[in-house]
Amino acid sequence: MNEPRTRPFPVPGVRVPWWVLLAVGVLWLVFGMVVLQFDLTSAKSIALAAGLLLVVTAFGQLVTAQAAHRWWWVHALLAALFFVGGMIALVWPDPTFHVLARLVAWFLFFKGCADLVVGLAVRADEVAERTLWWVFLVLAAVEIGLAFWAAGSFTRSAALLMLWIGLVAVVKGVTDIALAFGLRSWERHPG
Repeated sequence: MNEPRTRPFPVPGVRVPWWVLLAVGVLWLVFGMVVLQFDLTSAKSIALAAGLLLVVTAFGQLVTAQAAHRWWWVHALLAALFFVGGMIALVWPDPTFHVLARLVAWFLFFKGCADLVVGLAVRADEVAERTLWWVFLVLAAVEIGLAFWAAGSFTRSAALLMLWIGLVAVVKGVTDIALAFGLRSWERHPG
């Protein structure tokens, strides 16, 4: 006899279809490609790009929190942190490259830590599909490694800061796509 499937969403009545996460992931990849093609060299333009990235990431984390099984609170916390960071970057658009590098480094660090927690939780979860847990661990390692690289490279050029912003968008896109296919697999095979 099959047991009833537990609700994987923390908010009753709210459900995020897997294809929404897939579309968001693809949009992140497109955003990353666009950012990497622009030649933004002023601190103000880079601050605007970083601020927009963080604000959009905050809303993306809220969507992800709706789809998360048990770890929705991690995504909600990340959403709050990213929103505050994005507002700071947008309100004070003339920070030095040191501040921008630190913002990107902290973003990568928190995102990497969250993906590490999610990857380990998905692997240990008896209900979740276990086939994609390693994707989150690989992404976490890349994100945390880039965070330490960004934190130690404050004297780099504006092009390097834009590279970091583009890479963050690409990593976020891959994460959302992996989550979408994990959710799709779980919906098809809940046991």
